[in-house]
Amino acid sequence: TKDPSEESTALALESLNRFVKNYPNSKQLSAVFLHIANHQYSLRNYLQAAGAYKQVIKATTTSSDLDLVEEAVWLLLKSYLAAHEYETAHQVANQILKDFPNHSHLSDIRLELGVILKEKGQYREAIQHFTSLLDQQFLTSNDASEARFYVGESYQNLGEYRKAIEAYYKVSYHGSAGSSQWITSADFQRAKCHESLSEYTTAIVIYDRIVQREGGSTPQGEMANEQVQILRHRLDQSNSEEL
Repeated sequence: TKDPSEESTALALESLNRFVKNYPNSKQLSAVFLHIANHQYSLRNYLQAAGAYKQVIKATTTSSDLDLVEEAVWLLLKSYLAAHEYETAHQVANQILKDFPNHSHLSDIRLELGVILKEKGQYREAIQHFTSLLDQQFLTSNDASEARFYVGESYQNLGEYRKAIEAYYKVSYHGSAGSSQWITSADFQRAKCHESLSEYTTAIVIYDRIVQREGGSTPQGEMANEQVQILRHRLDQSNSEEL
């Protein structure tokens, strides 16, 4: 069965598309396309949303609608990111930085640019980009935690586990003002890096800290507990093999 909110969204889309067809020269066209795009986005039809956001930009003719264009290009970027179209998202992000140097979502766009580099597998460039944002103190506390986490993730993906451990550690060291979600995620990945280096005892210590902080009955606590059991079993096995 269809979600009633999805059904009403589909009906709204029908009437909006009818308006576009019946009044192709209306001054309201850009606003209507924005509604269409937002509805498509809410239905997770990200590429259809992107197409409609482009129509908003195309239909905007007066300078008074610049705010609308600014909003539309940001949502266009978000649509391509949600659709995992990173190559196109990269072009859009660069275009926004060029055309809207004072965009209201500037720090978000800069952060997303680093995410795009990381998702494209350009880990060195991503590390450089995030580090530059952190050095210039462009980011909010939460975004800074996110950037530090992605630096760690990029090093981890490069197999440079020592550098990844250091980057992940900085998330909790600097992250008191950010979301605790980033600290817990960074601790999990830091423990994973120690596992990759066969440093199981250190990994167990980190997992135990997660359990203490999050509580043993939370999903994070349960996951950490599970890893502790696996690693203890692995240590017991290697100890008995040595005997």
